[in-house]
Order: sequence, then structure tokens, then C-alpha cells
Amino acid sequence: MFSEKFAGCNTSKFNVENDKSVESNKDSLLQTFISNIDAHDFKKLKGTIYLQVLIDSLANPCCLSIKNESNISSIKLGLKEIVDTKTVWSVPIPREQIVTASIIIRLTFTKKNVSLARLGYNGNTGWHTIEETSKAK
Repeated sequence: MFSEKFAGCNTSKFNVENDKSVESNKDSLLQTFISNIDAHDFKKLKGTIYLQVLIDSLANPCCLSIKNESNISSIKLGLKEIVDTKTVWSVPIPREQIVTASIIIRLTFTKKNVSLARLGYNGNTGWHTIEETSKAK
């Protein structure tokens, strides 16, 4: 979906999330990113990062692609490793035999705040926010 792509995810069959089909505590998810980005980089970090994450039937996350519009590279931030090894998800509810869910996370970093939004896609209305949370830096 996004230009920075990673190998290692099973992409044989998945469903892009419209409404919340995979559970993860949004505040805990945001804290996972905050806690695992280098403190020095976190203070300087500004911009928006979009992550496409596949959640398989066993609730294993795999970062498939990233669109990084921030001032620090995705590799330096360790985003794929954070998603793949630190985030916690529930097992997706299979819908029409699709057992892997593709979720979109938007992280926005400003001088004073960091926010996380989960985005869904509907063929009729396009992209929309499913849930959002923020925290002061």
C-alpha cells in the first residue's frame, strides 16, 4: 500500500479494515511506540507516519509497508521491529473466510504531542478514522 515495503509478511489473502476488526488498546499501542523509539529521536521527531500492519489468525503482527512523512527515517526509528515484536493484538474475527486483517495506523508527531489513529477504508466513503488517541510529549 505504501512506498516503503518490507518482506516477510504473508500477503496471500487479507482484508483492509473498514470498522475495527482487530482489537488492541489504543492507549497501550501509542505507549508502545513512545517507549520503543529512542528518547533523543522522540524529542526531535515531527511529522506523520502511516503504517500498514497485517494481523494474522494467531494475532501475530507484521509491518508490510510504511509511508514516512517525518524528519527521521523509519529504519532509524526501528518501526518495523517495534510493530513486529512489541505490539499486542487480539485474534481477528474471520469475515467471509479472510483470517488476516490489514490495519492502517497513523502516527502524528508535533513539538508538544504525539497521536495515534487507526484508519479504515470503505469503498463508498473512502478513508475514515476508526479510533484516535494522543499524549503530550
